[in-house]
Amino acid sequence: MGRYLAPVDLSAAIDCFTLGYAAGRSQTHPCLVRRVAPLWVVEDAPRKNPKLYRKREFVVLADAAPDRVVKLIASVGPGRYALCVIHPGPGRDAEVEDAYKSRGYRYMTHEKFFVRALPPVPRVADTGRIAVKRITDLDDAQRVNKAARCRQIPDEQFDAEDPDAVLFAALEHPASKCTPVGWVGSVRTDPTTAWVQNLHVLASHRRRGLGRALMKRMLQHDARRGITHSVLLASAAGALLYPQVGYEQLGTLQLFTPRR
Repeated sequence: MGRYLAPVDLSAAIDCFTLGYAAGRSQTHPCLVRRVAPLWVVEDAPRKNPKLYRKREFVVLADAAPDRVVKLIASVGPGRYALCVIHPGPGRDAEVEDAYKSRGYRYMTHEKFFVRALPPVPRVADTGRIAVKRITDLDDAQRVNKAARCRQIPDEQFDAEDPDAVLFAALEHPASKCTPVGWVGSVRTDPTTAWVQNLHVLASHRRRGLGRALMKRMLQHDARRGITHSVLLASAAGALLYPQVGYEQLGTLQLFTPRR
């Protein structure tokens, strides 16, 4: 793995990703997570209307035998689904793609898996008129939700003494009220590991360092609550940002869907 080696096990990072991803999906309808070794299965809790079920997700480390993976998926039951195969390399793995294509899957895309160890804790630079802070008030959270067009963390987390999910926002200060122009969440998936959820900065406010400031503020808080590893999945654009705040690539997720 060379320079892509980071101080956390890839299997543990996959656990964090799966649990954090399920927490994000649960914002609109409860999402269940279960292990059918070596697979993680992410699926909707029972619904009254079967037509509303979202696509089931399967997550697996690439060293699992493809034939076994395919059989286990078939044993879980019918329904739409996608398969996330994660390997420790820096980019697309042709052998992984060929293995699943030959078994009836279509390759969709890939994203980079990153991890950051804590400490050290990064310093946050001055962002001028825009305040970057943790959101602890439900009214402020609702303004962030409105800007994001979806709820970022459960409302009950704001009343919890030691919440698993915390929200940070970049707030512009017009004369009347704070306006969210960026946000990110951190979801604790075990006592020392957290998943980074939904980093976003409005297009009108990019290239001002707000993404870095949001990540650094989040990491400062994570360190104070005992987090030793922060895990995230990055798009091509995000992959350029995260190394600037101390993240190292740990692997790559390749996404497949069954051919119709």
